Amino acid sequence: MSEWAQRNRNIVVVGILILTIGFASLVLVYGYDGSTEVPPQIAVGERSPQDFIADRTTSEFPDPVKTARERELAAANVPAPFKKNTTTSQSVINSINAFFTDLEEGAFKPQEKPLEVVVPSVVGMTIAAAEKTASESGLEATVGGSVITTDEAQDGTVAFQSPLAGLTVEEGSGVNLVVFRWQDSSTTTSTLPPTTTTTLPDAATRDRYTVEEQVDSLAREHAVLGTEILTDFVELHEKDLDRVAEGEASVFPDMQRTAITWAQDELDKGIRVGDLNEVKQKYLNPATRPPIAIVGIPEEDVDKTHNALANLVARRLLSNEDVNDAQWVVDKQAARDAVPQQTTSFPIGTTIAKEGDILTSVQVAAIQELGLYEPEIVIVAPAWALAAFGAISILLFALLLYRISPKTVRRIRDVVLLAIILGLAVLAARVPGLVTGTDNHSIGYIIPAVAIGVIAAILFNPRTALLFAIPMAGFTAIATTDLTFTVFAGIAAAVPVAFVSSVSTRSQLRLSVITSAVVIAPVALGLEFLFWYGSEGSSPWMAALWAFVGAVVGGFLAQGIVSFMETAFGITTTMSLLDLLDRNHPALQTLEENAPGTFNHSMLVGSLAGRAARAINADPLLAQAAAWYHDLGKTENPQYFVENQLGYNPHDELTPEASAEIIRGHVIDGLELAKQFRIPDDVADGIRMHHGTSLMRYFYHKALIEDENVDPELFRHHGAKPTRREMAIVMIADATEAAARSYAQQEQPSEEGLAKLVDTIVAEKLEDGQFDESSLTFGELTTIKHEIVAGLAAYYHARVEYPGFPTGEQEPVALPAGSSDAIDADESDDTDEGT
Repeated sequence: MSEWAQRNRNIVVVGILILTIGFASLVLVYGYDGSTEVPPQIAVGERSPQDFIADRTTSEFPDPVKTARERELAAANVPAPFKKNTTTSQSVINSINAFFTDLEEGAFKPQEKPLEVVVPSVVGMTIAAAEKTASESGLEATVGGSVITTDEAQDGTVAFQSPLAGLTVEEGSGVNLVVFRWQDSSTTTSTLPPTTTTTLPDAATRDRYTVEEQVDSLAREHAVLGTEILTDFVELHEKDLDRVAEGEASVFPDMQRTAITWAQDELDKGIRVGDLNEVKQKYLNPATRPPIAIVGIPEEDVDKTHNALANLVARRLLSNEDVNDAQWVVDKQAARDAVPQQTTSFPIGTTIAKEGDILTSVQVAAIQELGLYEPEIVIVAPAWALAAFGAISILLFALLLYRISPKTVRRIRDVVLLAIILGLAVLAARVPGLVTGTDNHSIGYIIPAVAIGVIAAILFNPRTALLFAIPMAGFTAIATTDLTFTVFAGIAAAVPVAFVSSVSTRSQLRLSVITSAVVIAPVALGLEFLFWYGSEGSSPWMAALWAFVGAVVGGFLAQGIVSFMETAFGITTTMSLLDLLDRNHPALQTLEENAPGTFNHSMLVGSLAGRAARAINADPLLAQAAAWYHDLGKTENPQYFVENQLGYNPHDELTPEASAEIIRGHVIDGLELAKQFRIPDDVADGIRMHHGTSLMRYFYHKALIEDENVDPELFRHHGAKPTRREMAIVMIADATEAAARSYAQQEQPSEEGLAKLVDTIVAEKLEDGQFDESSLTFGELTTIKHEIVAGLAAYYHARVEYPGFPTGEQEPVALPAGSSDAIDADESDDTDEGT
């Protein structure tokens, strides 16, 4: 797949671009409603879309709601009509008669009787009909009195009878009748004949039950009266029977007639359910009950009789007036019909409707008359337009990147990374839309656009990183349609580039995130103040706070994302370079332990390379890291390299070809060790390219002495020419440091001598074509030479000669190659190769 991708690089790049556009489009249009927003209609029953205030007085409009309300109010004020229930009234009279009948019959013990007949019901019949019915049953009906009625239809009919219908009496007994007399036609006082006519003659001869037995018998049917009242009635009845036995007249028919008259009076007035308790209290309260006028009651029994009769009536009364529902419906409708059509107008300045109110016909008519609602139809961009603008943002970014850094576009790995960052930018652009609302616009500045700038600045050069501000702003414009968020997102993505691109330590990286947050917080404050100040949910100070929080969180989150990308794609970033420049790195510890001379040489080369790279705006961290690890392979055979030798040189016992093979092997060994220590390829290029394909002149010259026709290719390094400026700097720093070390062993170095040395080495490398594949310019080479000379001069400075120590007058140390050639740097490539 990798080989195919390389062969079809353009197809792969275009495919990645299409996928990125597709992903961005999906994210941007997800949840988007592209339908044209139709304004709410003004209609009856719909909610008011806004507040409406009359700008002039309106006409009078028929108001069905007000009319309905007034009509219902009129109907509600109609009193309920009542009608009397004659059945209930009759049941009350019958219950009183039944009590007196039970009281009379319950007084005597049973005895042998002649033929008995059942008393027929004659209540409600005319007198003639009642007499005929009684006669047919073997009984004699007589009218004993009358009661007043206000119902003319009841005039002349039987109100009640004694004994009651259904009772068994002796054949030939009499039936006492009480008839209704209409108030205007009756001139007879209501009197009742004695109800005990048939038994009074037996009062002295028949056996009677005791008072207690009579009370118990009555309680079975009339428990509601209570034991006390029943006892009073029984005692009063016993006294009455005693008086009858002595030949006096009975008072109980008058008592019965009085109770019925009281009850009939109340029933004729009508008793409603709500008034029943009040009517009963009238009789239960001694102060309000009506007086009695019954002749024959002993003085000592008057109060007892009065109380007993009043309690009997109170306990037997029932409500006999019911609501006439049918008539009430008719009356209510009549009241409604009497209310005329109501109208409503709205004076100037009054509120017709508030937002959210359910509109009535009057409100709709008023709004339309005044022309208060003229909605603007908002045309919403279709979803494809959003996707198209997102695609334009990406294509513009790709075009500018191709013009600024074409090499980046040609590297598939970099294109994939660019696509991932663009995808993260799309996701970040959706954040404001997810967190903001109508009441909190300021929180939208938490958008993590800073994270995009941090990631891009770490992974790519500053110019490429700055380009991400374009799609970041474009995506935010699509996702939020908010100018402030759009401007802020573009600025926030660009600001970190200025700080992150120049970091050289992890503390500086963290500080760059904080600095970026501090810089963009005032930007958010200014944008919010300029465009949203005074609006609901807007707070410039909160905007600055949220921007700071979003930048800090996004910045540190970006570092975690970059770490993942480093591992997943095997790329070299500022953070990975900082890790490699840690002196405690296992590879450096191995180098220091196994080849201390090479370690010191690598440290100095790294210092020179970092200084030179910084001077030409190359990557100083990459140059320094590549320099530190460029001789890692020498740890396999450290004794074959001069910086690790003390007197004995094993090359003296080897042929030039064998020595060349050993020296050439440290590059291969270094690349193997780089894989073991997981050193990124960008840094491992320092191992591969620090010698390039240059000639090992010392061994080549040595072989020429033995064979003038020796092939020079046998003595060339099998590395690769530097393809980046940083690797070219490492090559120059490595060669010049080794030559300067040899130079310093011959004489006290001077700045002029070091400058000549560096010029000679650079010229030789240039002539040999070692810089052909790098992008170094002659101006940059001049700057590099100047910085390396300055660095070497600072290191190989003049030293004070101490008495008793070896001086320069001593015999100089022999160079591995010819002294004059070494000083001229003709053998500079051999000086660090242990020859």
